[in-house]
Amino acid sequence: MADIGRDCVRSEHLVHQLRVKDAQLTQQQAQLCHWQKWCQQLAAAAPHMALNTAAVMAARQVCVYGLPGGVLERDLATFFGELMAANGAVVAPGPAVLKCRLLRNHPDAAVLELRCSVEASNCLAFDGAVFGGCCLRVQRPREYCPDAAVLLGPTQPDPAVLASVARSAEGPLVATQQHQQQQLTAEHGTQRLSSSSGSGSSSYGWQRRHTPHACHPR
Repeated sequence: MADIGRDCVRSEHLVHQLRVKDAQLTQQQAQLCHWQKWCQQLAAAAPHMALNTAAVMAARQVCVYGLPGGVLERDLATFFGELMAANGAVVAPGPAVLKCRLLRNHPDAAVLELRCSVEASNCLAFDGAVFGGCCLRVQRPREYCPDAAVLLGPTQPDPAVLASVARSAEGPLVATQQHQQQQLTAEHGTQRLSSSSGSGSSSYGWQRRHTPHACHPR
């Protein structure tokens, strides 16, 4: 009987390992298709497109809308930097967000400059992230040209990043955001960014968007 019990445990363990390997293989196949699609787009666009400084900059930027009042540029940059690192959206160690600029004519909007176009594409996966009780919209800038950007890298988020975001959708994204919230509380005092009324969630969380919003700063 003891031998049968051990055999059952080993069998269950093997089945679990096979399921894990199958999930990993599926993820790798999705990533391979992701890069193959980019190669096809690159081959089609390369003979007809020429990059310029404006196109390169636009490919490295994303616009964030729906910000809470009183947000600081450094807090927003830190939030997205930690979010991207925690979900495998960076291509190298270190801060992914080089600059964060709040828009004068749109107080609830900002422009983030990433290190490269690949990280900017991955950043699109965080459309719907909750910051300071507000559900953010993450989109391309108006100047973005997909035909030119494809020369620099994939124009869609990596499937591995999307999978990580999907796993995080049921709860807080990363534990570091709780620490960040504590820092904001200490810095702002009574101006603390609070959760939306009746939401029952912390200032940092997640809410997936089902319908993209087309909104661009002027």
